[in-house]
Amino acid sequence: MILRLGLVSLASTASRVVAGAGATIVLARVLPPETFGTLCLSISWALLAGVIADFGLGHCVWNDIIVQPADARSLLRRHLRLKVPLGLTYMAVAAVLFTVIFKPEDLAIFAGVFAAIYLTLTGDYYCFALRGLSHVEKEARISAVMSSVYAVAVVTAGFVTHDAVAVVTAMVLARLAYVIVAGWNLFRVLPPASPTLGEPWKPLMAADFRRAGPVASDYALALIAAQIDLILVDILLDRFSVGIYGAGTRLVQASAMLTATLTSVFLPLIATSRNIPHVQAHRTGQLLIGFTTLGLAGLVGFIFFGPLFVRYLFGPHYQELNAYWWLFGSLVCVQFLGGAFGILLNSHGRQRNRAWVQAWVLPAIAILAFWIVPHLGITGMILLMFAGNAVLGTAYYVICLRLGLLRGVSKISLAMLLGAFTLLCLCVALSIFVMNGGPTS
Repeated sequence: MILRLGLVSLASTASRVVAGAGATIVLARVLPPETFGTLCLSISWALLAGVIADFGLGHCVWNDIIVQPADARSLLRRHLRLKVPLGLTYMAVAAVLFTVIFKPEDLAIFAGVFAAIYLTLTGDYYCFALRGLSHVEKEARISAVMSSVYAVAVVTAGFVTHDAVAVVTAMVLARLAYVIVAGWNLFRVLPPASPTLGEPWKPLMAADFRRAGPVASDYALALIAAQIDLILVDILLDRFSVGIYGAGTRLVQASAMLTATLTSVFLPLIATSRNIPHVQAHRTGQLLIGFTTLGLAGLVGFIFFGPLFVRYLFGPHYQELNAYWWLFGSLVCVQFLGGAFGILLNSHGRQRNRAWVQAWVLPAIAILAFWIVPHLGITGMILLMFAGNAVLGTAYYVICLRLGLLRGVSKISLAMLLGAFTLLCLCVALSIFVMNGGPTS
């Protein structure tokens, strides 16, 4: 049952990844790098601000409805009351960001992207509630269909108009349709109002808010890790570089979404076998082998297919990307290799260890970027992200080792992952050495 639900979630997210990546490639094709950079940067800031708009309520409603499905309607009413001040705060943050970072001519793109992200979060909230009510397959179908609608709308607008404003308008309309479809399906299956509706709602809202806080913090940390590089490129370089970097990193983020989805498959499998050592060791070995394979496949895929993407999909404006595909592939690979140990920590309830390591690594990346990126440009930013993920993966491995989470795991699977990790780091280090001119006499 757990595996089936995980596979359904995997299929749902896979459809989102394919639709999002396809739309990204097409938009890069039809928009110049500067405009595409503005679009990517708006998405990054909107996703970060979206933590305020959602505040972890999506995950909370999922867990709470599973525990008390009869109270689903009262829970949704409380959350909707909470979402009003959260939504107003989201709008206020958007206004400040636009004033400080963007130009007046970017207003239409910026406003459209922020509206689309807010609608996406609302639709996701309804889908989480559907999942909590055990309508997992229905939620997966809605996500898959509406992701396809989004991709078709955005791609059509891009090809027909070659205009960023038309593209973000299509985004908003597609996401509005997502909210309507998800909301309509949710309210059709909601149970009747329970007697708890007569209880004072303010104390319950305060409890919901406090419970959602840690979830929002974890989500914010993950989003910062995913978006910090694009924001730093905008601060330290220029909007053209943001467009070039964004075209590559959006594909990297698509693989990161795959990692997050696979977490929903492996995490319950390992967590439910914690009291059966030999089963847990076997499943941990499968996790390590699977992520090693995916990481190496991502590396090879970026190296061999990246130039074809530029030639046949991105177009001549993005020729500069060809110099970075091997670095993007290396970044994807190291994310998968380190992600395996991150999932292992999560399955044993060690999220705090992960958060502690990230809280040290992310500021270090930001500080070093101000020294490295102005000199090395996009190459420096990718190398910094690679180094940061390598440090994260190493720290996760050491923590797993000290906690005994790798006890009994197949030596072959562990050797495969560690060997690939070491070889990858050596290759990147050698490449940096060569780029700097090799040994000097």
